[in-house]
Amino acid sequence: MYKILIIDDEAIIRRGLKNIIDWEGLDCVVCDEAGNGVEAVEKINEEKEKERSICGLEIKGYRVITVRIFNVYNDLKNFRIQGISELFKESFESIGSILCSEVSRDKFVYIVQYDESKDKNIEIEKKLDEFIKQVNEYYSFKIYAGISEYGSGLFELNSRLNESLMDLNLKKSDIGYKDIKEEKKDMKESKVISLSIRKTLDYINEHYNQNITLNDMAEYNGISPYYLSRLFTKETGKNFVDYVNEVRIKKAKELLREDNYKYYEIAEMVGINDSHYFSKIFKKYTGITPSEYKREKC
Repeated sequence: MYKILIIDDEAIIRRGLKNIIDWEGLDCVVCDEAGNGVEAVEKINEEKEKERSICGLEIKGYRVITVRIFNVYNDLKNFRIQGISELFKESFESIGSILCSEVSRDKFVYIVQYDESKDKNIEIEKKLDEFIKQVNEYYSFKIYAGISEYGSGLFELNSRLNESLMDLNLKKSDIGYKDIKEEKKDMKESKVISLSIRKTLDYINEHYNQNITLNDMAEYNGISPYYLSRLFTKETGKNFVDYVNEVRIKKAKELLREDNYKYYEIAEMVGINDSHYFSKIFKKYTGITPSEYKREKC
C-alpha cells in the first residue's frame, strides 16, 4: 500500500482531497497533510525515521542471512535451536548488530547491520563460512545459508529477504560457502536454474507477444531488478533483453515460414509494435532482414 502526503496551502482543499478520493481503492492511505513545501519535507523526513524502525531497532545498512537446516526432523530431539542462535550471534557480533531474528522449525532469518565496505563484505562472508563449518562439525545434520546484497531501509527489506532465500536455493548442503561461490561461477555450464529464473523463462516464453520489462519480472518474482538481472545473466549466460528478443525472433521465423502474414503483422504478433524496429532487431540477431529470410526459407 502506498502512503500519500497531501500538500496544499488551503486546508479545505486538503480535506476535500482526503475525503473525496477513494484512496483505499487505489491501494493508498493518506498518512499526513502539509500546508507548504517546507512543511512537506519535514513530514516526509519524520515518516522516513518512523519507517526505519523494526522490532524496536533502526534499520540502516544491512545484509539478510537465511540459514536452512536439513534432516532436522530426524535430529529434532537433539536439536538445540537456542544454541545455534547464540552461536550465530557470537559469530557476527564483531561485524555489527543483529537487528532481529526469526527462528522456525528448520529455518533461521537474521538481519546483520553494519557500515558497508569491501573489507566488511568479505568478512561477513568469511564469518558465514566459519559458522556453517562449526555447526556441521557439531551436529549430525547439514546446514547451508543464503546471503543478500547490501540493503538500506525498511522498504528494501522484503527484496533483500527474497535475495537471501534465492541465494540459499542455489546452494547445496554438503559444500561450504566458499565452494558454493565457486560453483555459482560455473552455473552456466552446470545448467542449474533457480525457481525465479525458471518462472521468468516460462513467463517470457508464454507472453513474448506482450510488453515485458526487467522491472515487471522483478516484481513478479518479488526480488529487485538488479538482483534478477545479475541472476539471469549468471544462470542463462545471456542478459535479459537479449533473451526476450531471441524468443521473439525465433517465433518470428516460424511465422515468416508460414508465409501468411505481412511483416508488420508478424512484428505485432511477437510483441514489437514498430515494424522498422522489428526489421532492425531481426537483422541484429540473424544477420539478415525478414524479407531476406523469407526468400531463403520459402
